[in-house]
Amino acid sequence: MNWTTALRCPRCRANGLTIDPPPDDGDPLPRRGEAICAGCGARYPIADHLLDLAQRGDGSRRTLAGWSNLAPLAPQMYEKLWRPRALTLLTGKPFPVAREIALVNEWLVAQPRELIVDLGSSTDLYARGIARSAKAGAPAIVAIDLAAGMLQAGRRYARREGVTTIAHVRAPADHLPFADGAVDAVVCGGSLNEFRFMDAALREARRVCASNGRMVSMSLLAANSWRGKLAQTGARTSGIQFPSLDEFNDTLDAAGWRREKQKVFGAIAFSLLRRNDVKSSNGVL
Repeated sequence: MNWTTALRCPRCRANGLTIDPPPDDGDPLPRRGEAICAGCGARYPIADHLLDLAQRGDGSRRTLAGWSNLAPLAPQMYEKLWRPRALTLLTGKPFPVAREIALVNEWLVAQPRELIVDLGSSTDLYARGIARSAKAGAPAIVAIDLAAGMLQAGRRYARREGVTTIAHVRAPADHLPFADGAVDAVVCGGSLNEFRFMDAALREARRVCASNGRMVSMSLLAANSWRGKLAQTGARTSGIQFPSLDEFNDTLDAAGWRREKQKVFGAIAFSLLRRNDVKSSNGVL
């Protein structure tokens, strides 16, 4: 699909943006150019294949953890040091990235020509994993983050792996630049806990998701061990949230999501979500 038709102008909220010039080097976005709104005439810059739809004041949406993602070495440290070890440390058992990506793909079941949004994408871990598993008629994938350095690093890593189907867009998670119901699926890793307004981000994900769409999330939970509690106490000062499973599920319910599947591994929860206004396969809401 032409994923740009799903975009919504952050200023006037008109649907669809025109990319000028059109991409011509196999990338979803040109190296340099603009995205232009026909409704209000707003122009949004594209530089190094990155579309910037962030608005003045969006920086206030960042937590301290979010601000740390702007550090020059943050993408490398995240990709090389933290992320390969994260779930093993958080669950207390071997949990390699390959296992995480396999679970996400198993629940997501990406279809050809779908539009999938990686929310709080960091260095495209989920986006790359989805793209690598795609067969003929690959889905369009849009990586959304507020940290330009993370998005740029994600594109470099994707290109090294031969992945060319990911568009990189700078925008906030709680003010997504997509029309209502325009997205087939949303995925979100641990970034969900870093959003200043987790509930708002979940409501926005539901707004942009099609009625038959879905969301796959990996989220952090409150630790039970004293070591985990001590570590999370320090992390909370940076704005990271660690709800209990019941608190997290209450937030999902209030945001309009129904849990179709959920697996908990230590302080990690994987959830497959559907809009709660859509009947499940057995006809139960």
